[in-house]
Amino acid sequence: MPIEKTPADAVYARLAGNKERVYPRPARGGERLHPYAQPAVKAGFQFDKNAKIFASGSCFARNIEKSLKFINANVVSSDPAALAHHPEKTAFQLYNKYTIHSILNEFKWALSDAGKTQTETLVEIAPDKYIDLQISPSYDVSGTFDEMAAQRLAYNQSFGAAANADVIIITLGLVEAWYDCETGVYLNLAPPKPLIQKYPNRFEFHLLDYDDIMNALCETYDLLRKGRKDNPPKMLFTVSPVGLASTFREQDVLIANCYSKSVQRAAIDAFVATHDASYFPSYEYVTLTDRKFAWGQQDYRHVRQETVDRIMADVLLAYVGPSQQQALLYTRGHAQALFDHGDYDGAINLIESYQNEHGEEVEMFWLYAQALNRAKRPLEAAHICTKITAANAQATRPAARTAINIYKAQKMPDELKSMLDFYAKTFPEDVDFLARYPSQN
Repeated sequence: MPIEKTPADAVYARLAGNKERVYPRPARGGERLHPYAQPAVKAGFQFDKNAKIFASGSCFARNIEKSLKFINANVVSSDPAALAHHPEKTAFQLYNKYTIHSILNEFKWALSDAGKTQTETLVEIAPDKYIDLQISPSYDVSGTFDEMAAQRLAYNQSFGAAANADVIIITLGLVEAWYDCETGVYLNLAPPKPLIQKYPNRFEFHLLDYDDIMNALCETYDLLRKGRKDNPPKMLFTVSPVGLASTFREQDVLIANCYSKSVQRAAIDAFVATHDASYFPSYEYVTLTDRKFAWGQQDYRHVRQETVDRIMADVLLAYVGPSQQQALLYTRGHAQALFDHGDYDGAINLIESYQNEHGEEVEMFWLYAQALNRAKRPLEAAHICTKITAANAQATRPAARTAINIYKAQKMPDELKSMLDFYAKTFPEDVDFLARYPSQN
């Protein structure tokens, strides 16, 4: 059935209002694809900048949370307290939900069966040692039945925050799903091979199709809006651009990944056409962008945080409107891209434009200093580096090193000695670096 049926005269009448209708080419609109893609974000609704935001989905949802937390948005998902017994980084990653059914499971249990411990996802791997296949199949995330049951309850209760969220963001990841035939529950990830051998015929691989995804989207939508007739959550959906690490199918992972993303993208388009929900084009942002700007240094799968900054800055501009927070996110994302493209003056101008309007931002100092140094403005770079060290900001070590190298090259002994004294006091363990400057110590 067609997603849209519109009379021909109405279609032609609306063409003039779509400024992004024609695919970009170098002579016209090329800046929307080069050096990085900038598809237009068109909001289906508006929300307040102080709105409570809950994000769920694959690792890309964690990237979204990072961008929003950078500007102090009111993010209520991925509560670290629920997994406080794990290292913070591990706990954060354990909130990754890779399939729409895994997302639906958590919402269903948290909102419909609140307070009830769902132990059917706990599977014994050794005598009184269990893992939770709705969280992680890793044996490193295991414990006694009681320990894992307590973790499952605390973990799932954190999803209860969605009941009061103003905005819910859901990112779809995989369609290669695993099903527990014994419990009738879809798992978050594949069960490890030793578990399959221990429990023969218990687990099945399911390759989801369009209807599977559409039905789960509709169920998730209805569940999140149930009982909230007067204040239904605003719902934003997207497809994670993070590719499959590997496939369980008998084909090239590149082909399997294309199906995975395409079928989910198609389902979301049809879904938002008939529901009070909206799509934002993170998948298009990333996959249409040069790999240099899209992906991290370690692989061609995980998206650079600065790329997510650009996406979310455009989302906030469209759905919330201009603000200091949106400008900060926009500046960090675009200034980093300009820096990576070798346009150091462009990065400097963008950062200084933000500072002129909103004041200095410590979180931008390190990129600013690097751009100044690359633009052959070393003394200005060193000045910013001293601001970083004075604020004891995250980039204090590399900033101090940069200032030391600049002061040495510029033959500024007093400034060099002062920064070396600071470095020796702050990083006494860095003896190899300090040994390069014996006469100044």
